[in-house]
Amino acid sequence: MDASQSREPNTPESSALRIWNDFIERHRVVDEAVPLFTTDESGVVGSRFVGRQSPRRILQRSDAMNALIRREVEKLVED
Repeated sequence: MDASQSREPNTPESSALRIWNDFIERHRVVDEAVPLFTTDESGVVGSRFVGRQSPRRILQRSDAMNALIRREVEKLVED
């Protein structure tokens, strides 16, 4: 197989995937990833209610995600 056969096609989808993968690597997303939501031992996502007059259920963010959000906001405030 020559080099032209081993390359992925140059489509908008493949270009978008390359851009996304570059972003993930450059910003160390995998290294600094935290769980978005709380979960139980079975992997079921926790929820909570918000609103007084018309309470609605929302997904519960993890403590690690809340801490990450606070750190990132601090960076913006200090900048």
